[in-house]
Amino acid sequence: MRDDQSRIDVVVPVRRRAAIVDRVLRSFSRGTILPGAVLLVTNELDRRDVNSYGLDVRLVRFESDLYPIGFNDAALRRNVGIWAASAPYVLTFDDDQIAPPPLIESAGAALVNTPVCWGHHRFIDFDAFTFEEVIALPADAGRPRETPPNAWHSWRSAYGGLFAADRGRLQHAGGFDMVFSGRHSGEDQDLGRRLAATLHGGASIYVHEPPFAWHAEKPTAWEECRYSNLCRGDHSLAVTTIGGATAHACSRCPFYLVSRVESTEPHARIPFDVSKVRTTVTQISRSMR
Repeated sequence: MRDDQSRIDVVVPVRRRAAIVDRVLRSFSRGTILPGAVLLVTNELDRRDVNSYGLDVRLVRFESDLYPIGFNDAALRRNVGIWAASAPYVLTFDDDQIAPPPLIESAGAALVNTPVCWGHHRFIDFDAFTFEEVIALPADAGRPRETPPNAWHSWRSAYGGLFAADRGRLQHAGGFDMVFSGRHSGEDQDLGRRLAATLHGGASIYVHEPPFAWHAEKPTAWEECRYSNLCRGDHSLAVTTIGGATAHACSRCPFYLVSRVESTEPHARIPFDVSKVRTTVTQISRSMR
């Protein structure tokens, strides 16, 4: 990564409460190198909910008549953030994690030698430590997600909760495939499979550590969506074809669901189309509360 392209924007698809997201922002503010910007892709948070901790934080709201919003829409939220970012590189980061101080620095170092970087995760019980204790821990204090890290793994080990890439290269690849819309299961693994074939001519990805992120050992529930374009009751589903895949789509709202078997077929592709999404970006004050 050249010096004139050293900025990394962080994209966080937000579905959890403000107190959880506050922990994310606080951790990035303690970094040895700060992100260019942190984009919180959310229709649930308001400006008053967010303490920027001195970071460049932007709320990205989004609407669409094509893509389902309000149910398992993590792939859509990641794509919205990737296209709304302005830095040459992006790092996708889930909202239930904590960033260790060297995260942006180590991701930048990895991107010197590769256009994409699949980071590692260390699971730990956040209730057993204070925030200050967590960010001071060494990686080996946590349970590894992949064994071993710093090794080649199947594309099934690709995890979008910590993934960094050349933004232009990622956009050219179509982002996270929207064939997984309505499922939130496998869209990051599918991206790993596609990038492995394109970049390495194979079916393996390299899992780096560093960078790594602290991941909650106990799952944290998603909050209710404030905005949804889906039916409030049952859908009126019919079998159709979307992007070369057989899908069940609703005739009354944008909801569609592609079967698990079809979704892993190479011909089944729905590249993200940013023109089908309306976004509003709100800048959060850099002053700390």
